[in-house]
Amino acid sequence: MKSYELKRQNRELILKWERYLERQGKSYRTVLEYRASAMQYLKAHKHSYCELRSMEALIDWCYDGKRQPSSARRLLLHVYEFHRWLEKTRVHLNPIARFPREDLPKVSRRNSNKKLPDPPTPEVMKKIIESEPDPQCKLVITAAYTLGLRNQEICGLNISDVRTNAVRILGKGDKERLVPYVPTMAKTFITFAATLLEKDKGQDGPLFRTKRGGRITGETVRGIIKSAGERFGIKLHPHLLRHAYATHLIQAGCPIEKMAVLLGHSDISTTWRYSHLTVNQTDTAAHPMNGG
Repeated sequence: MKSYELKRQNRELILKWERYLERQGKSYRTVLEYRASAMQYLKAHKHSYCELRSMEALIDWCYDGKRQPSSARRLLLHVYEFHRWLEKTRVHLNPIARFPREDLPKVSRRNSNKKLPDPPTPEVMKKIIESEPDPQCKLVITAAYTLGLRNQEICGLNISDVRTNAVRILGKGDKERLVPYVPTMAKTFITFAATLLEKDKGQDGPLFRTKRGGRITGETVRGIIKSAGERFGIKLHPHLLRHAYATHLIQAGCPIEKMAVLLGHSDISTTWRYSHLTVNQTDTAAHPMNGG
């Protein structure tokens, strides 16, 4: 569809969105704020509400380091509600709409200087990983924390993506990157992949699978990580583990520029949110799970 046709279609869609909000009893000013957020979102993504397919991608866009945390939180909530309405009216079905509202990042308006949530400590993460009894679930948690992968990147991993020294990641916009293992975790990934390859008689396939052999979904990943956190009385979700990965490596001395590559950030300004962290060590490979 041509750009001008998308714009016209979206204008009609926004009008319906506004009428829905009015019927919900939203004030005139609130409707205008929701409208502005939806238009900002569509304009930033080629006038398409199909561009982003995961909550992690939406969070990355809202919390891009250019907005105050309270503004990013408000934008995230507005766009989230917009997707819920799109799904409710059967205009467009998107995993974003089915993300649990209670798991959305929470930023206090009274503390606008708090740009990032506090991640679990390295000690807690080590206990969480070591206590997970299921091999696949353990590796899912390990991939989120020691590779810093997005939810959908974890789901998209294939056996062939597990290399000798790194994992091949197909990230947002189909951009490929190689993320090196934390050295102590390399054997775990390679052994897990080798076992699947032998089982599948040399055929490539999903690294993480359902009981029927299909590829796991983002909801499954969220469930695995959420359950792991609940065993320790803490609230965990995939994006928080990705944030923990970045935080702990930055504190270990990893340069911002290198961190941007590892996280797959196309704009380094997104990574500058970590620039205020205190560097405790100088070894760029000293991820806590490696005993650094």
